[in-house]
Amino acid sequence: DFLFLESWMAHAGEPNSNNDGFLPQDMEEIVRTNQFSIQSPVIIDLNHRLPGIGFSYQAFVQEDNGVLGLRARSVICNWGAFKDIGTTIIDLAKSGNLVFSMACRPAMVECSCCGALAKTPEHYCEHLLNKKETGAIRWLRYPTFLANSVIFPPNIPADKKARLILITDDLNKKEDLLPKVATAEEENELEETADI
Repeated sequence: DFLFLESWMAHAGEPNSNNDGFLPQDMEEIVRTNQFSIQSPVIIDLNHRLPGIGFSYQAFVQEDNGVLGLRARSVICNWGAFKDIGTTIIDLAKSGNLVFSMACRPAMVECSCCGALAKTPEHYCEHLLNKKETGAIRWLRYPTFLANSVIFPPNIPADKKARLILITDDLNKKEDLLPKVATAEEENELEETADI
């Protein structure tokens, strides 16, 4: 038994609640290097705690309302064993409160205020050291993804609300368990990319 999800995970230039974000070129690199693939899936866990309950196996970059977005396909495995978790995920998605937190290891970070690059926090500029006060965005450069966590509030602070496009327990039927949320354009994209 499986539960399949397709969602917008992040948008270029739009930081999360921690003022961390991705630049367009790094989003494209994530896809180009096949970080989300059957051969190299990204584990899905709950609240950044293993064991994993599934994995994200495909990602692509597309425009979403004029902004470049990272769109991912994921699956929760052994749906029968995780029925309670799956039901909670569906309920959160229906209410628009499903939150993902994407754990990654950037090769370096870049300050949005001064453009300074740093590989470790010891080398951060003053803007990044005080980013809550300065409003600096920490751009995560050349990231390697480690896990994609489903966040069950209020366990840890919400990083980014995920706007789901599809959630189903049968990809062949494409029976969406959500209320109607996808635009006609997104539905066409789903049909066109189903065999990628």
